[in-house]
Amino acid sequence: MHSIKRDLFINIVILSVVVVLIFGSISMIILYFSGMSSARETIRHKNRAATYFIEGYFKKFYTTIDFLSHLRDVRLAPYLDEKSRQNVLEIYGLIEKADSDINYIYSGYRNGMLLINNYEPPEGFDPTIRPWYTAAIESYPEISWGEPYQEIKTKEWLVSVSKALVDEENNITEVLAIDTSLEKLENILWDSDERYRSSYSYVIKEDQQIIIHHDKQYLRQNLSDVVKKSLSFEKNYGSFEYRLNNTEKIAYYSRIENLGWIVITVVNKDEITKPIFSQMGTTILLFIIASSILGWFMSNSFSKKIVIPLLMLKERVNRVIEGKLNGQSISEFPDNEIGTIADDIFRLTGKELYKKKIKN
Repeated sequence: MHSIKRDLFINIVILSVVVVLIFGSISMIILYFSGMSSARETIRHKNRAATYFIEGYFKKFYTTIDFLSHLRDVRLAPYLDEKSRQNVLEIYGLIEKADSDINYIYSGYRNGMLLINNYEPPEGFDPTIRPWYTAAIESYPEISWGEPYQEIKTKEWLVSVSKALVDEENNITEVLAIDTSLEKLENILWDSDERYRSSYSYVIKEDQQIIIHHDKQYLRQNLSDVVKKSLSFEKNYGSFEYRLNNTEKIAYYSRIENLGWIVITVVNKDEITKPIFSQMGTTILLFIIASSILGWFMSNSFSKKIVIPLLMLKERVNRVIEGKLNGQSISEFPDNEIGTIADDIFRLTGKELYKKKIKN
């Protein structure tokens, strides 16, 4: 025979488990998606900040290149006297002093001449085969943006903004360029925040060639080739995921239309999911504790209001049957169905005992 107390306890435990599973599952889903949404929003804001910085950082170089390209002495330096060339170098020097982000301003000519301040080119130096020169020729008449290259003497990594200039007969005579430190840009874009230590930003061109990245091994490589996954950046902004060195990454990108660049901000996925799963675990534990306490109170309450009165009623009935208790029991029962049943049983028992006495 099953015990009502045992059955009641089992049913309450089952009910508690169901409550935990239902509300726990709902809470887990809400926590996960809200956590991921918050993380993606943080990455998006970080990406937009990096995009605005890059756009503003290089826009001033564009303006400077555009201004210098209209100066006659700059365009015709190979055909002018030494004094005119010194004037060009003085202009370069003044602009370099005014902007600490500029490493060098210089112009290289087809005849091999190089106008530059505070730099002595190595023996046999030919400006026409340098990356900044060839990039400008390929981009003519537009400005070549962000060509990363390694300086031939110092081996320092620089990013060059350059433009091919023409003489009065529309022949390309030189390339005017501005260099800025790639390391400086890398340090700014690699600056992680307290929330996501693994986050950083980098820059690619339209053809997905990586041009700014804190890890030099990726420079000039195609991003799709690096991540071994076909990527598309047709929209002005968006998000995507990829795996690099066995690490899942979540990325957000924004386009800089006037530069033809794409700024990408990434963060390790596990750095986002671990706190979420930890919070989910804490939440489910709290649900279990709360449900256990609730189940205990419910079981205790039902036991006092139902089980104990029923056990008392059973005991009284047995004593009446055994003749150990005559008439009404002085025990009090709850003022509910159990009390009514007890009253009916005792009344019926009393009548039967009375009939029995008369017969005897």
